[in-house]
Amino acid sequence: MGIQRKAEPVEVLLSFSSGQTASLAREIRVAEIKNGVLTEVISQVFSEVRRGSEKICKLLFLADNQGREKRNYLIFYGNPDAELPNYESDLKVRGEGYGLDIENEYFTAILSKQTGQLARMILKREHGLEIYSGGQGHGEPAGIDWAHDYVSDDGIQKMRISLWDECPDFEVVRGPICTIIRRWGFPYSPVHPIFSPARMIMDIEYRFYAGLPYFHKFGHMTAVKQFSPAALRDDEWVITGQSFTDMLWMGPDEKLQTGLVPADTADKLWGIGFFNKDTKDSFFGFFLEHHADGLPELIHNGSPQLYYKWHGQIWSRYPVPKSVKTIPKGAVLHQKNAYVTLPFTMSDGPAKIEALRKELLNPLSTSQAELQSNVSAKASPRSLARL
Repeated sequence: MGIQRKAEPVEVLLSFSSGQTASLAREIRVAEIKNGVLTEVISQVFSEVRRGSEKICKLLFLADNQGREKRNYLIFYGNPDAELPNYESDLKVRGEGYGLDIENEYFTAILSKQTGQLARMILKREHGLEIYSGGQGHGEPAGIDWAHDYVSDDGIQKMRISLWDECPDFEVVRGPICTIIRRWGFPYSPVHPIFSPARMIMDIEYRFYAGLPYFHKFGHMTAVKQFSPAALRDDEWVITGQSFTDMLWMGPDEKLQTGLVPADTADKLWGIGFFNKDTKDSFFGFFLEHHADGLPELIHNGSPQLYYKWHGQIWSRYPVPKSVKTIPKGAVLHQKNAYVTLPFTMSDGPAKIEALRKELLNPLSTSQAELQSNVSAKASPRSLARL
Protein backbone atom coordinates (compact mmCIF):
# COMPACT_ATOMS: atom_id res chain seq x y z
CA MET A 1 0.00 0.00 0.00
CA GLY A 2 1.05 3.61 -0.46
CA ILE A 3 1.68 4.19 3.26
CA GLN A 4 4.87 5.90 4.34
CA ARG A 5 6.76 3.95 7.01
CA LYS A 6 9.38 5.02 9.50
CA ALA A 7 11.40 2.30 11.25
CA GLU A 8 8.77 -0.44 10.86
CA PRO A 9 9.82 -3.80 12.36
CA VAL A 10 10.24 -6.44 9.64
CA GLU A 11 10.57 -10.10 10.60
CA VAL A 12 11.87 -12.77 8.22
CA LEU A 13 12.49 -16.49 8.65
CA LEU A 14 15.86 -17.54 7.22
CA SER A 15 17.50 -20.88 6.49
CA PHE A 16 21.23 -21.58 5.97
CA SER A 17 23.36 -24.62 5.35
CA SER A 18 24.92 -25.55 8.68
CA GLY A 19 28.31 -25.82 6.97
CA GLN A 20 28.17 -22.13 6.01
CA THR A 21 27.87 -20.66 9.50
CA ALA A 22 29.01 -21.25 13.06
CA SER A 23 26.72 -18.80 14.88
CA LEU A 24 23.96 -16.85 13.14
CA ALA A 25 23.50 -14.54 16.13
CA ARG A 26 27.15 -13.47 15.89
CA GLU A 27 27.61 -13.47 12.14
CA ILE A 28 24.50 -12.02 10.54
CA ARG A 29 24.69 -8.40 9.42
CA VAL A 30 22.02 -6.55 7.44
CA ALA A 31 22.90 -3.71 5.08
CA GLU A 32 21.46 -1.69 2.22
CA ILE A 33 23.08 0.50 -0.39
CA LYS A 34 22.31 4.15 0.36
CA ASN A 35 23.63 6.82 -1.98
CA GLY A 36 26.13 4.31 -3.34
CA VAL A 37 27.49 3.35 0.11
CA LEU A 38 27.00 -0.01 1.79
CA THR A 39 25.26 1.01 5.03
CA GLU A 40 24.62 -1.23 8.02
CA VAL A 41 21.05 -1.65 9.29
CA ILE A 42 20.43 -2.46 12.97
CA SER A 43 19.16 -6.03 13.22
CA GLN A 44 18.33 -8.70 15.77
CA VAL A 45 18.62 -12.50 15.44
CA PHE A 46 16.56 -14.84 17.61
CA SER A 47 15.08 -18.37 17.71
CA GLU A 48 18.20 -19.91 16.19
CA VAL A 49 17.89 -23.70 15.83
CA ARG A 50 19.51 -26.51 13.89
CA ARG A 51 17.44 -28.98 11.88
CA GLY A 52 19.65 -31.63 10.33
CA SER A 53 21.86 -29.92 7.77
CA GLU A 54 20.05 -26.57 8.16
CA LYS A 55 20.32 -23.70 10.58
CA ILE A 56 17.17 -21.64 10.93
CA CYS A 57 16.60 -18.30 12.63
CA LYS A 58 14.27 -15.33 12.76
CA LEU A 59 15.66 -11.92 11.85
CA LEU A 60 14.23 -8.53 12.81
CA PHE A 61 15.30 -5.21 11.34
CA LEU A 62 13.78 -1.74 11.02
CA ALA A 63 12.79 -0.55 7.55
CA ASP A 64 11.83 2.84 6.14
CA ASN A 65 9.57 3.07 3.09
CA GLN A 66 8.01 5.93 1.17
CA GLY A 67 5.00 3.83 0.17
CA ARG A 68 4.81 1.45 -2.81
CA GLU A 69 8.61 1.43 -2.72
CA LYS A 70 10.75 -1.65 -3.26
CA ARG A 71 13.99 -1.65 -1.30
CA ASN A 72 16.77 -4.23 -1.29
CA TYR A 73 18.44 -5.41 1.90
CA LEU A 74 21.55 -7.58 1.91
CA ILE A 75 22.13 -10.26 4.56
CA PHE A 76 25.77 -11.16 5.22
CA TYR A 77 26.86 -14.30 7.07
CA GLY A 78 29.61 -16.91 7.15
CA ASN A 79 32.35 -14.94 8.93
CA PRO A 80 33.53 -17.21 11.79
CA ASP A 81 35.46 -14.31 13.38
CA ALA A 82 32.50 -11.93 13.56
CA GLU A 83 31.85 -10.42 16.97
CA LEU A 84 28.42 -10.39 18.59
CA PRO A 85 26.79 -7.09 17.55
CA ASN A 86 26.25 -4.48 20.24
CA TYR A 87 23.83 -1.99 18.70
CA GLU A 88 22.61 1.08 20.57
CA SER A 89 18.90 1.95 20.62
CA ASP A 90 16.38 3.68 22.85
CA LEU A 91 15.07 0.27 24.02
CA LYS A 92 16.32 -0.24 27.58
CA VAL A 93 15.52 -3.34 29.62
CA ARG A 94 16.10 -3.80 33.34
CA GLY A 95 15.55 -6.91 35.42
CA GLU A 96 15.88 -10.67 35.03
CA GLY A 97 13.60 -13.39 33.76
CA TYR A 98 10.12 -12.15 32.81
CA GLY A 99 9.73 -9.51 35.55
CA LEU A 100 11.19 -6.72 33.43
CA ASP A 101 10.99 -2.94 33.15
CA ILE A 102 11.07 -2.03 29.45
CA GLU A 103 11.61 1.55 28.34
CA ASN A 104 11.73 3.35 25.02
CA GLU A 105 11.27 6.94 23.86
CA TYR A 106 7.52 6.87 24.48
CA PHE A 107 6.81 4.82 27.61
CA THR A 108 8.09 2.57 30.36
CA ALA A 109 6.29 -0.76 30.74
CA ILE A 110 6.59 -2.42 34.14
CA LEU A 111 5.88 -6.15 34.20
CA SER A 112 4.86 -8.03 37.34
CA LYS A 113 7.84 -9.70 38.98
CA GLN A 114 5.49 -12.53 39.96
CA THR A 115 3.56 -13.25 36.77
CA GLY A 116 5.12 -11.23 33.92
CA GLN A 117 1.76 -9.51 33.38
CA LEU A 118 1.83 -5.82 32.41
CA ALA A 119 1.34 -4.11 35.77
CA ARG A 120 1.98 -0.39 35.11
CA MET A 121 2.94 2.02 32.36
CA ILE A 122 4.55 5.44 32.54
CA LEU A 123 3.69 7.61 29.54
CA LYS A 124 6.87 9.59 28.88
CA ARG A 125 5.53 12.96 27.84
CA GLU A 126 5.26 16.18 29.81
CA HIS A 127 4.20 15.18 33.34
CA GLY A 128 4.84 11.43 32.91
CA LEU A 129 1.39 9.99 33.65
CA GLU A 130 1.57 6.58 35.36
CA ILE A 131 -1.37 4.29 34.66
CA TYR A 132 -1.96 1.48 37.13
CA SER A 133 -4.69 -0.70 38.62
CA GLY A 134 -5.77 -0.84 42.24
CA GLY A 135 -8.98 -1.56 44.10
CA GLN A 136 -10.50 -4.93 44.91
CA GLY A 137 -9.40 -7.88 42.83
CA HIS A 138 -9.67 -11.67 43.01
CA GLY A 139 -6.47 -12.45 44.88
CA GLU A 140 -4.11 -11.57 42.02
CA PRO A 141 -1.35 -8.93 42.05
CA ALA A 142 -2.67 -5.67 40.63
CA GLY A 143 -2.05 -4.93 36.96
CA ILE A 144 -3.56 -2.96 34.10
CA ASP A 145 -3.72 -6.05 31.84
CA TRP A 146 -6.17 -8.48 33.45
CA ALA A 147 -6.69 -10.96 30.61
CA HIS A 148 -6.74 -13.90 29.97
CA ASP A 149 -9.25 -15.79 32.06
CA TYR A 150 -12.43 -17.83 32.26
CA VAL A 151 -14.99 -18.56 34.96
CA SER A 152 -15.47 -22.25 35.68
CA ASP A 153 -18.77 -24.11 35.46
CA ASP A 154 -21.53 -22.59 37.58
CA GLY A 155 -19.28 -19.64 38.47
CA ILE A 156 -17.33 -21.54 41.13
CA GLN A 157 -13.90 -20.01 40.46
CA LYS A 158 -12.25 -17.49 38.16
CA MET A 159 -9.23 -19.00 36.41
CA ARG A 160 -6.61 -16.35 35.51
CA ILE A 161 -3.02 -16.20 34.31
CA SER A 162 -2.60 -13.21 36.63
CA LEU A 163 -3.04 -15.65 39.55
CA TRP A 164 0.17 -17.53 38.75
CA ASP A 165 2.61 -17.61 41.65
CA GLU A 166 5.23 -17.79 38.89
CA CYS A 167 5.04 -18.45 35.15
CA PRO A 168 4.71 -22.18 34.42
CA ASP A 169 6.76 -21.75 31.23
CA PHE A 170 8.28 -18.69 29.62
CA GLU A 171 10.68 -17.45 26.97
CA VAL A 172 12.38 -14.04 26.89
CA VAL A 173 14.21 -12.49 23.93
CA ARG A 174 16.17 -9.28 24.49
CA GLY A 175 17.73 -7.16 21.77
CA PRO A 176 18.19 -3.65 20.36
CA ILE A 177 15.00 -3.75 18.27
CA CYS A 178 12.54 -5.81 20.28
CA THR A 179 12.02 -7.38 23.67
CA ILE A 180 9.75 -10.43 23.55
CA ILE A 181 8.15 -11.97 26.64
CA ARG A 182 6.18 -15.15 25.99
CA ARG A 183 4.42 -17.05 28.79
CA TRP A 184 2.24 -20.14 28.63
CA GLY A 185 0.43 -22.58 30.88
CA PHE A 186 -2.91 -23.34 32.51
CA PRO A 187 -4.50 -20.44 34.43
CA TYR A 188 -4.85 -20.71 38.21
CA SER A 189 -7.79 -20.27 40.53
CA PRO A 190 -7.49 -18.23 43.75
CA VAL A 191 -7.30 -21.51 45.70
CA HIS A 192 -4.72 -23.22 43.47
CA PRO A 193 -3.63 -26.03 43.84
CA ILE A 194 -6.75 -27.12 45.72
CA PHE A 195 -8.84 -26.36 42.65
CA SER A 196 -6.67 -26.64 39.54
CA PRO A 197 -8.53 -27.89 36.45
CA ALA A 198 -6.63 -28.45 33.19
CA ARG A 199 -9.16 -27.25 30.61
CA MET A 200 -7.62 -24.43 28.60
CA ILE A 201 -3.95 -23.63 28.07
CA MET A 202 -3.05 -19.99 27.44
CA ASP A 203 -0.07 -18.77 25.42
CA ILE A 204 0.55 -15.01 25.66
CA GLU A 205 3.30 -12.90 24.11
CA TYR A 206 4.22 -9.21 24.50
CA ARG A 207 6.52 -7.46 22.00
CA PHE A 208 8.00 -4.07 22.87
CA TYR A 209 9.95 -2.18 20.19
CA ALA A 210 12.66 0.45 19.94
CA GLY A 211 11.46 3.91 18.88
CA LEU A 212 7.78 3.03 18.47
CA PRO A 213 4.80 4.31 20.52
CA TYR A 214 3.03 0.93 20.51
CA PHE A 215 3.56 -2.67 21.57
CA HIS A 216 1.99 -5.92 20.39
CA LYS A 217 0.21 -8.65 22.29
CA PHE A 218 -0.44 -12.08 20.79
CA GLY A 219 -2.77 -14.58 22.43
CA HIS A 220 -3.74 -18.22 21.85
CA MET A 221 -6.25 -19.94 24.14
CA THR A 222 -6.51 -23.70 23.41
CA ALA A 223 -9.11 -26.04 24.93
CA VAL A 224 -7.42 -29.33 25.86
CA LYS A 225 -10.78 -30.85 26.82
CA GLN A 226 -14.44 -29.97 26.38
CA PHE A 227 -15.82 -27.66 29.08
CA SER A 228 -18.61 -25.16 29.70
CA PRO A 229 -17.31 -21.87 31.12
CA ALA A 230 -19.70 -19.42 32.75
CA ALA A 231 -17.67 -16.64 31.09
CA LEU A 232 -14.45 -16.22 29.10
CA ARG A 233 -12.35 -13.10 28.41
CA ASP A 234 -9.43 -12.54 26.09
CA ASP A 235 -8.79 -8.79 26.58
CA GLU A 236 -9.34 -6.62 29.64
CA TRP A 237 -7.65 -3.41 30.72
CA VAL A 238 -8.26 -1.62 34.01
CA ILE A 239 -6.93 1.85 34.87
CA THR A 240 -7.53 3.11 38.39
CA GLY A 241 -8.41 6.74 39.05
CA GLN A 242 -9.49 9.33 36.51
CA SER A 243 -6.47 9.51 34.21
CA PHE A 244 -8.69 10.04 31.16
CA THR A 245 -11.74 12.20 30.49
CA ASP A 246 -13.19 10.66 27.31
CA MET A 247 -13.80 7.28 25.68
CA LEU A 248 -12.60 6.23 22.22
CA TRP A 249 -13.75 3.39 20.01
CA MET A 250 -13.57 2.19 16.44
CA GLY A 251 -16.28 0.19 14.67
CA PRO A 252 -16.25 -1.76 11.39
CA ASP A 253 -16.00 1.45 9.35
CA GLU A 254 -12.51 1.99 10.93
CA LYS A 255 -13.40 5.58 11.87
CA LEU A 256 -12.44 6.73 15.36
CA GLN A 257 -15.40 7.81 17.49
CA THR A 258 -15.85 9.28 20.98
CA GLY A 259 -18.57 8.85 23.59
CA LEU A 260 -20.89 5.91 24.20
CA VAL A 261 -20.89 2.94 21.81
CA PRO A 262 -24.28 2.48 20.08
CA ALA A 263 -26.03 -0.80 20.85
CA ASP A 264 -25.90 -1.93 17.21
CA THR A 265 -22.09 -1.55 17.18
CA ALA A 266 -21.26 -3.01 20.60
CA ASP A 267 -20.28 -6.43 19.16
CA LYS A 268 -18.39 -5.02 16.17
CA LEU A 269 -15.54 -3.10 17.80
CA TRP A 270 -12.01 -3.11 16.36
CA GLY A 271 -10.46 -0.57 18.70
CA ILE A 272 -11.04 0.76 22.24
CA GLY A 273 -9.36 3.38 24.40
CA PHE A 274 -9.36 6.62 26.33
CA PHE A 275 -7.90 10.13 26.13
CA ASN A 276 -7.66 13.19 28.34
CA LYS A 277 -8.82 16.39 26.67
CA ASP A 278 -6.74 18.54 29.03
CA THR A 279 -3.41 16.69 29.26
CA LYS A 280 -3.65 15.12 25.74
CA ASP A 281 -2.62 11.71 27.13
CA SER A 282 -4.19 8.67 25.49
CA PHE A 283 -4.14 4.88 25.56
CA PHE A 284 -5.76 2.92 22.73
CA GLY A 285 -5.99 -0.77 21.84
CA PHE A 286 -6.26 -2.04 18.25
CA PHE A 287 -7.86 -5.44 17.62
CA LEU A 288 -5.88 -6.45 14.53
CA GLU A 289 -6.75 -10.15 14.38
CA HIS A 290 -9.50 -11.92 16.31
CA HIS A 291 -10.77 -15.33 15.22
CA ALA A 292 -11.19 -18.91 16.41
CA ASP A 293 -10.77 -22.48 15.22
CA GLY A 294 -13.62 -24.85 16.10
CA LEU A 295 -16.03 -22.11 17.19
CA PRO A 296 -18.51 -19.76 15.48
CA GLU A 297 -17.32 -16.26 14.56
CA LEU A 298 -16.12 -14.42 17.67
CA ILE A 299 -17.72 -11.28 19.06
CA HIS A 300 -15.59 -8.13 19.01
CA ASN A 301 -17.08 -6.38 22.04
CA GLY A 302 -15.70 -4.58 25.09
CA SER A 303 -17.23 -1.09 25.11
CA PRO A 304 -15.12 1.28 27.23
CA GLN A 305 -16.38 2.56 30.57
CA LEU A 306 -15.13 5.74 32.24
CA TYR A 307 -16.16 4.50 35.67
CA TYR A 308 -16.40 0.94 36.96
CA LYS A 309 -17.06 0.45 40.68
CA TRP A 310 -13.97 -0.44 42.76
CA HIS A 311 -11.61 -0.17 39.82
CA GLY A 312 -11.84 2.88 37.54
CA GLN A 313 -11.73 2.96 33.75
CA ILE A 314 -12.07 -0.34 31.95
CA TRP A 315 -12.80 -2.31 28.83
CA SER A 316 -13.42 -6.05 28.85
CA ARG A 317 -13.94 -8.35 25.87
CA TYR A 318 -16.07 -11.52 26.07
CA PRO A 319 -15.49 -13.08 22.62
CA VAL A 320 -17.62 -16.25 22.68
CA PRO A 321 -21.23 -15.82 21.43
CA LYS A 322 -23.85 -16.37 24.14
CA SER A 323 -25.38 -19.14 22.04
CA VAL A 324 -22.23 -21.22 22.56
CA LYS A 325 -22.55 -23.05 25.86
CA THR A 326 -19.68 -25.52 25.43
CA ILE A 327 -16.10 -25.02 24.26
CA PRO A 328 -15.13 -28.18 22.32
CA LYS A 329 -11.81 -29.92 22.73
CA GLY A 330 -9.25 -28.51 20.30
CA ALA A 331 -10.91 -25.09 19.92
CA VAL A 332 -8.40 -22.23 19.70
CA LEU A 333 -9.04 -18.51 20.16
CA HIS A 334 -6.47 -16.34 18.35
CA GLN A 335 -5.74 -12.66 18.75
CA LYS A 336 -3.21 -10.05 17.71
CA ASN A 337 -3.59 -6.65 19.36
CA ALA A 338 -1.53 -3.48 19.45
CA TYR A 339 -1.66 -0.82 22.17
CA VAL A 340 -0.54 2.74 21.50
CA THR A 341 0.04 5.89 23.50
CA LEU A 342 0.17 9.15 21.53
CA PRO A 343 -0.54 12.84 22.23
CA PHE A 344 -4.23 13.15 21.32
CA THR A 345 -6.49 16.06 20.45
CA MET A 346 -9.78 15.94 18.57
CA SER A 347 -8.26 17.99 15.77
CA ASP A 348 -5.47 15.57 14.84
CA GLY A 349 -5.86 12.49 17.06
CA PRO A 350 -8.48 10.58 15.01
CA ALA A 351 -6.45 10.86 11.81
CA LYS A 352 -3.30 9.60 13.57
CA ILE A 353 -5.10 6.61 15.11
CA GLU A 354 -6.85 5.69 11.85
CA ALA A 355 -3.60 5.95 9.86
CA LEU A 356 -1.71 3.80 12.36
CA ARG A 357 -4.39 1.10 12.17
CA LYS A 358 -4.03 0.94 8.38
CA GLU A 359 -0.28 0.71 8.76
CA LEU A 360 -0.48 -2.10 11.33
CA LEU A 361 -2.99 -4.05 9.24
CA ASN A 362 -0.80 -3.77 6.14
CA PRO A 363 2.79 -4.47 7.24
CA LEU A 364 5.65 -4.38 4.78
CA SER A 365 5.96 -7.63 2.84
CA THR A 366 9.24 -9.39 2.07
CA SER A 367 10.46 -11.63 -0.73
CA GLN A 368 13.76 -13.13 -1.81
CA ALA A 369 15.48 -11.42 -4.74
CA GLU A 370 18.66 -11.72 -6.76
CA LEU A 371 21.16 -8.90 -6.47
CA GLN A 372 21.44 -7.08 -9.77
CA SER A 373 24.77 -7.71 -11.49
CA ASN A 374 25.43 -4.03 -12.17
CA VAL A 375 25.12 -2.91 -8.55
CA SER A 376 28.26 -1.51 -6.93
CA ALA A 377 28.86 0.21 -3.63
CA LYS A 378 31.61 2.15 -1.95
CA ALA A 379 33.14 0.75 1.19
CA SER A 380 31.18 1.44 4.38
CA PRO A 381 32.80 3.94 6.79
CA ARG A 382 32.51 1.22 9.46
CA SER A 383 33.08 -2.49 8.95
CA LEU A 384 30.12 -4.82 9.28
CA ALA A 385 32.34 -7.26 11.21
CA ARG A 386 36.03 -7.34 12.04
CA LEU A 387 38.42 -9.11 9.67
